[in-house]
Amino acid sequence: MTQSGIFNARAIAFAALIAPAFVLTAPGAMANEPALPIPAPAPAPAADAAPAVEPLVEERTYQARRGIYVTVDQAKVIRIDHEADTVIIGNPAIADAHLHDRKTLVITGRAFGATNLLILDASGELVVDEALRVQPAEDTVVTIQRQTVNFTYSCTPLCRPAVSPGDQTDFFENAVAQSERRSEFASQAAGAN
Repeated sequence: MTQSGIFNARAIAFAALIAPAFVLTAPGAMANEPALPIPAPAPAPAADAAPAVEPLVEERTYQARRGIYVTVDQAKVIRIDHEADTVIIGNPAIADAHLHDRKTLVITGRAFGATNLLILDASGELVVDEALRVQPAEDTVVTIQRQTVNFTYSCTPLCRPAVSPGDQTDFFENAVAQSERRSEFASQAAGAN
C-alpha cells in the first residue's frame, strides 16, 4: 500500500473511531460546503520503478508563476529578477516574508487566506505586485464536520488536533493552549542548557 493509501486508511479509521456521526470533509473544503468524498488511494508504483523524490525546498523563478501559493506553517523560496529593498505583505497575519538576499525571498504561510505581496527596489519603484495565497497542507489535514462545527486534525501518520479557523471554539482554544504550554516547556529546557 502506498504512503497516500496508508494515510487515507488511517484518517478514515480515526474519523470513524472518534466520531461515527461526523462527516469527513475533504482537505481545503469549507464548513458551509457539502462534504466531498475522500479520493481512493493511488495505485502502488511498479516494483522496478524509481521512487519519486521531492525537493526539501521548492525553488522556482518568479517570472514563471501566476500568483504565489504557500502551505500554512511552511516556508517557500522565491527568486526575483530585480534587486529588492522593501518587502510588504498586505496582511501579515496570513503570511510573513524575509529577504534572504536582494534577489531571494522566503515566504512563510501563517494562516489560511489570500493577501498580496509587494516588492520595491532601492529607489522605491514597484518591481513585484502579486497575489499570495496560503493553503492548508492537504495531504496531512483531516477536517471532521458535525452539522456546523469543525474539528481539524493533522495526521502524519497519527492524528493529533491541529487548529484551523472555523474549528469548534473549545477544541480550538484547548489545542492552542496545549501548543503554547509545549512551546514554553521547550523554551525553558533550551534556556537551562
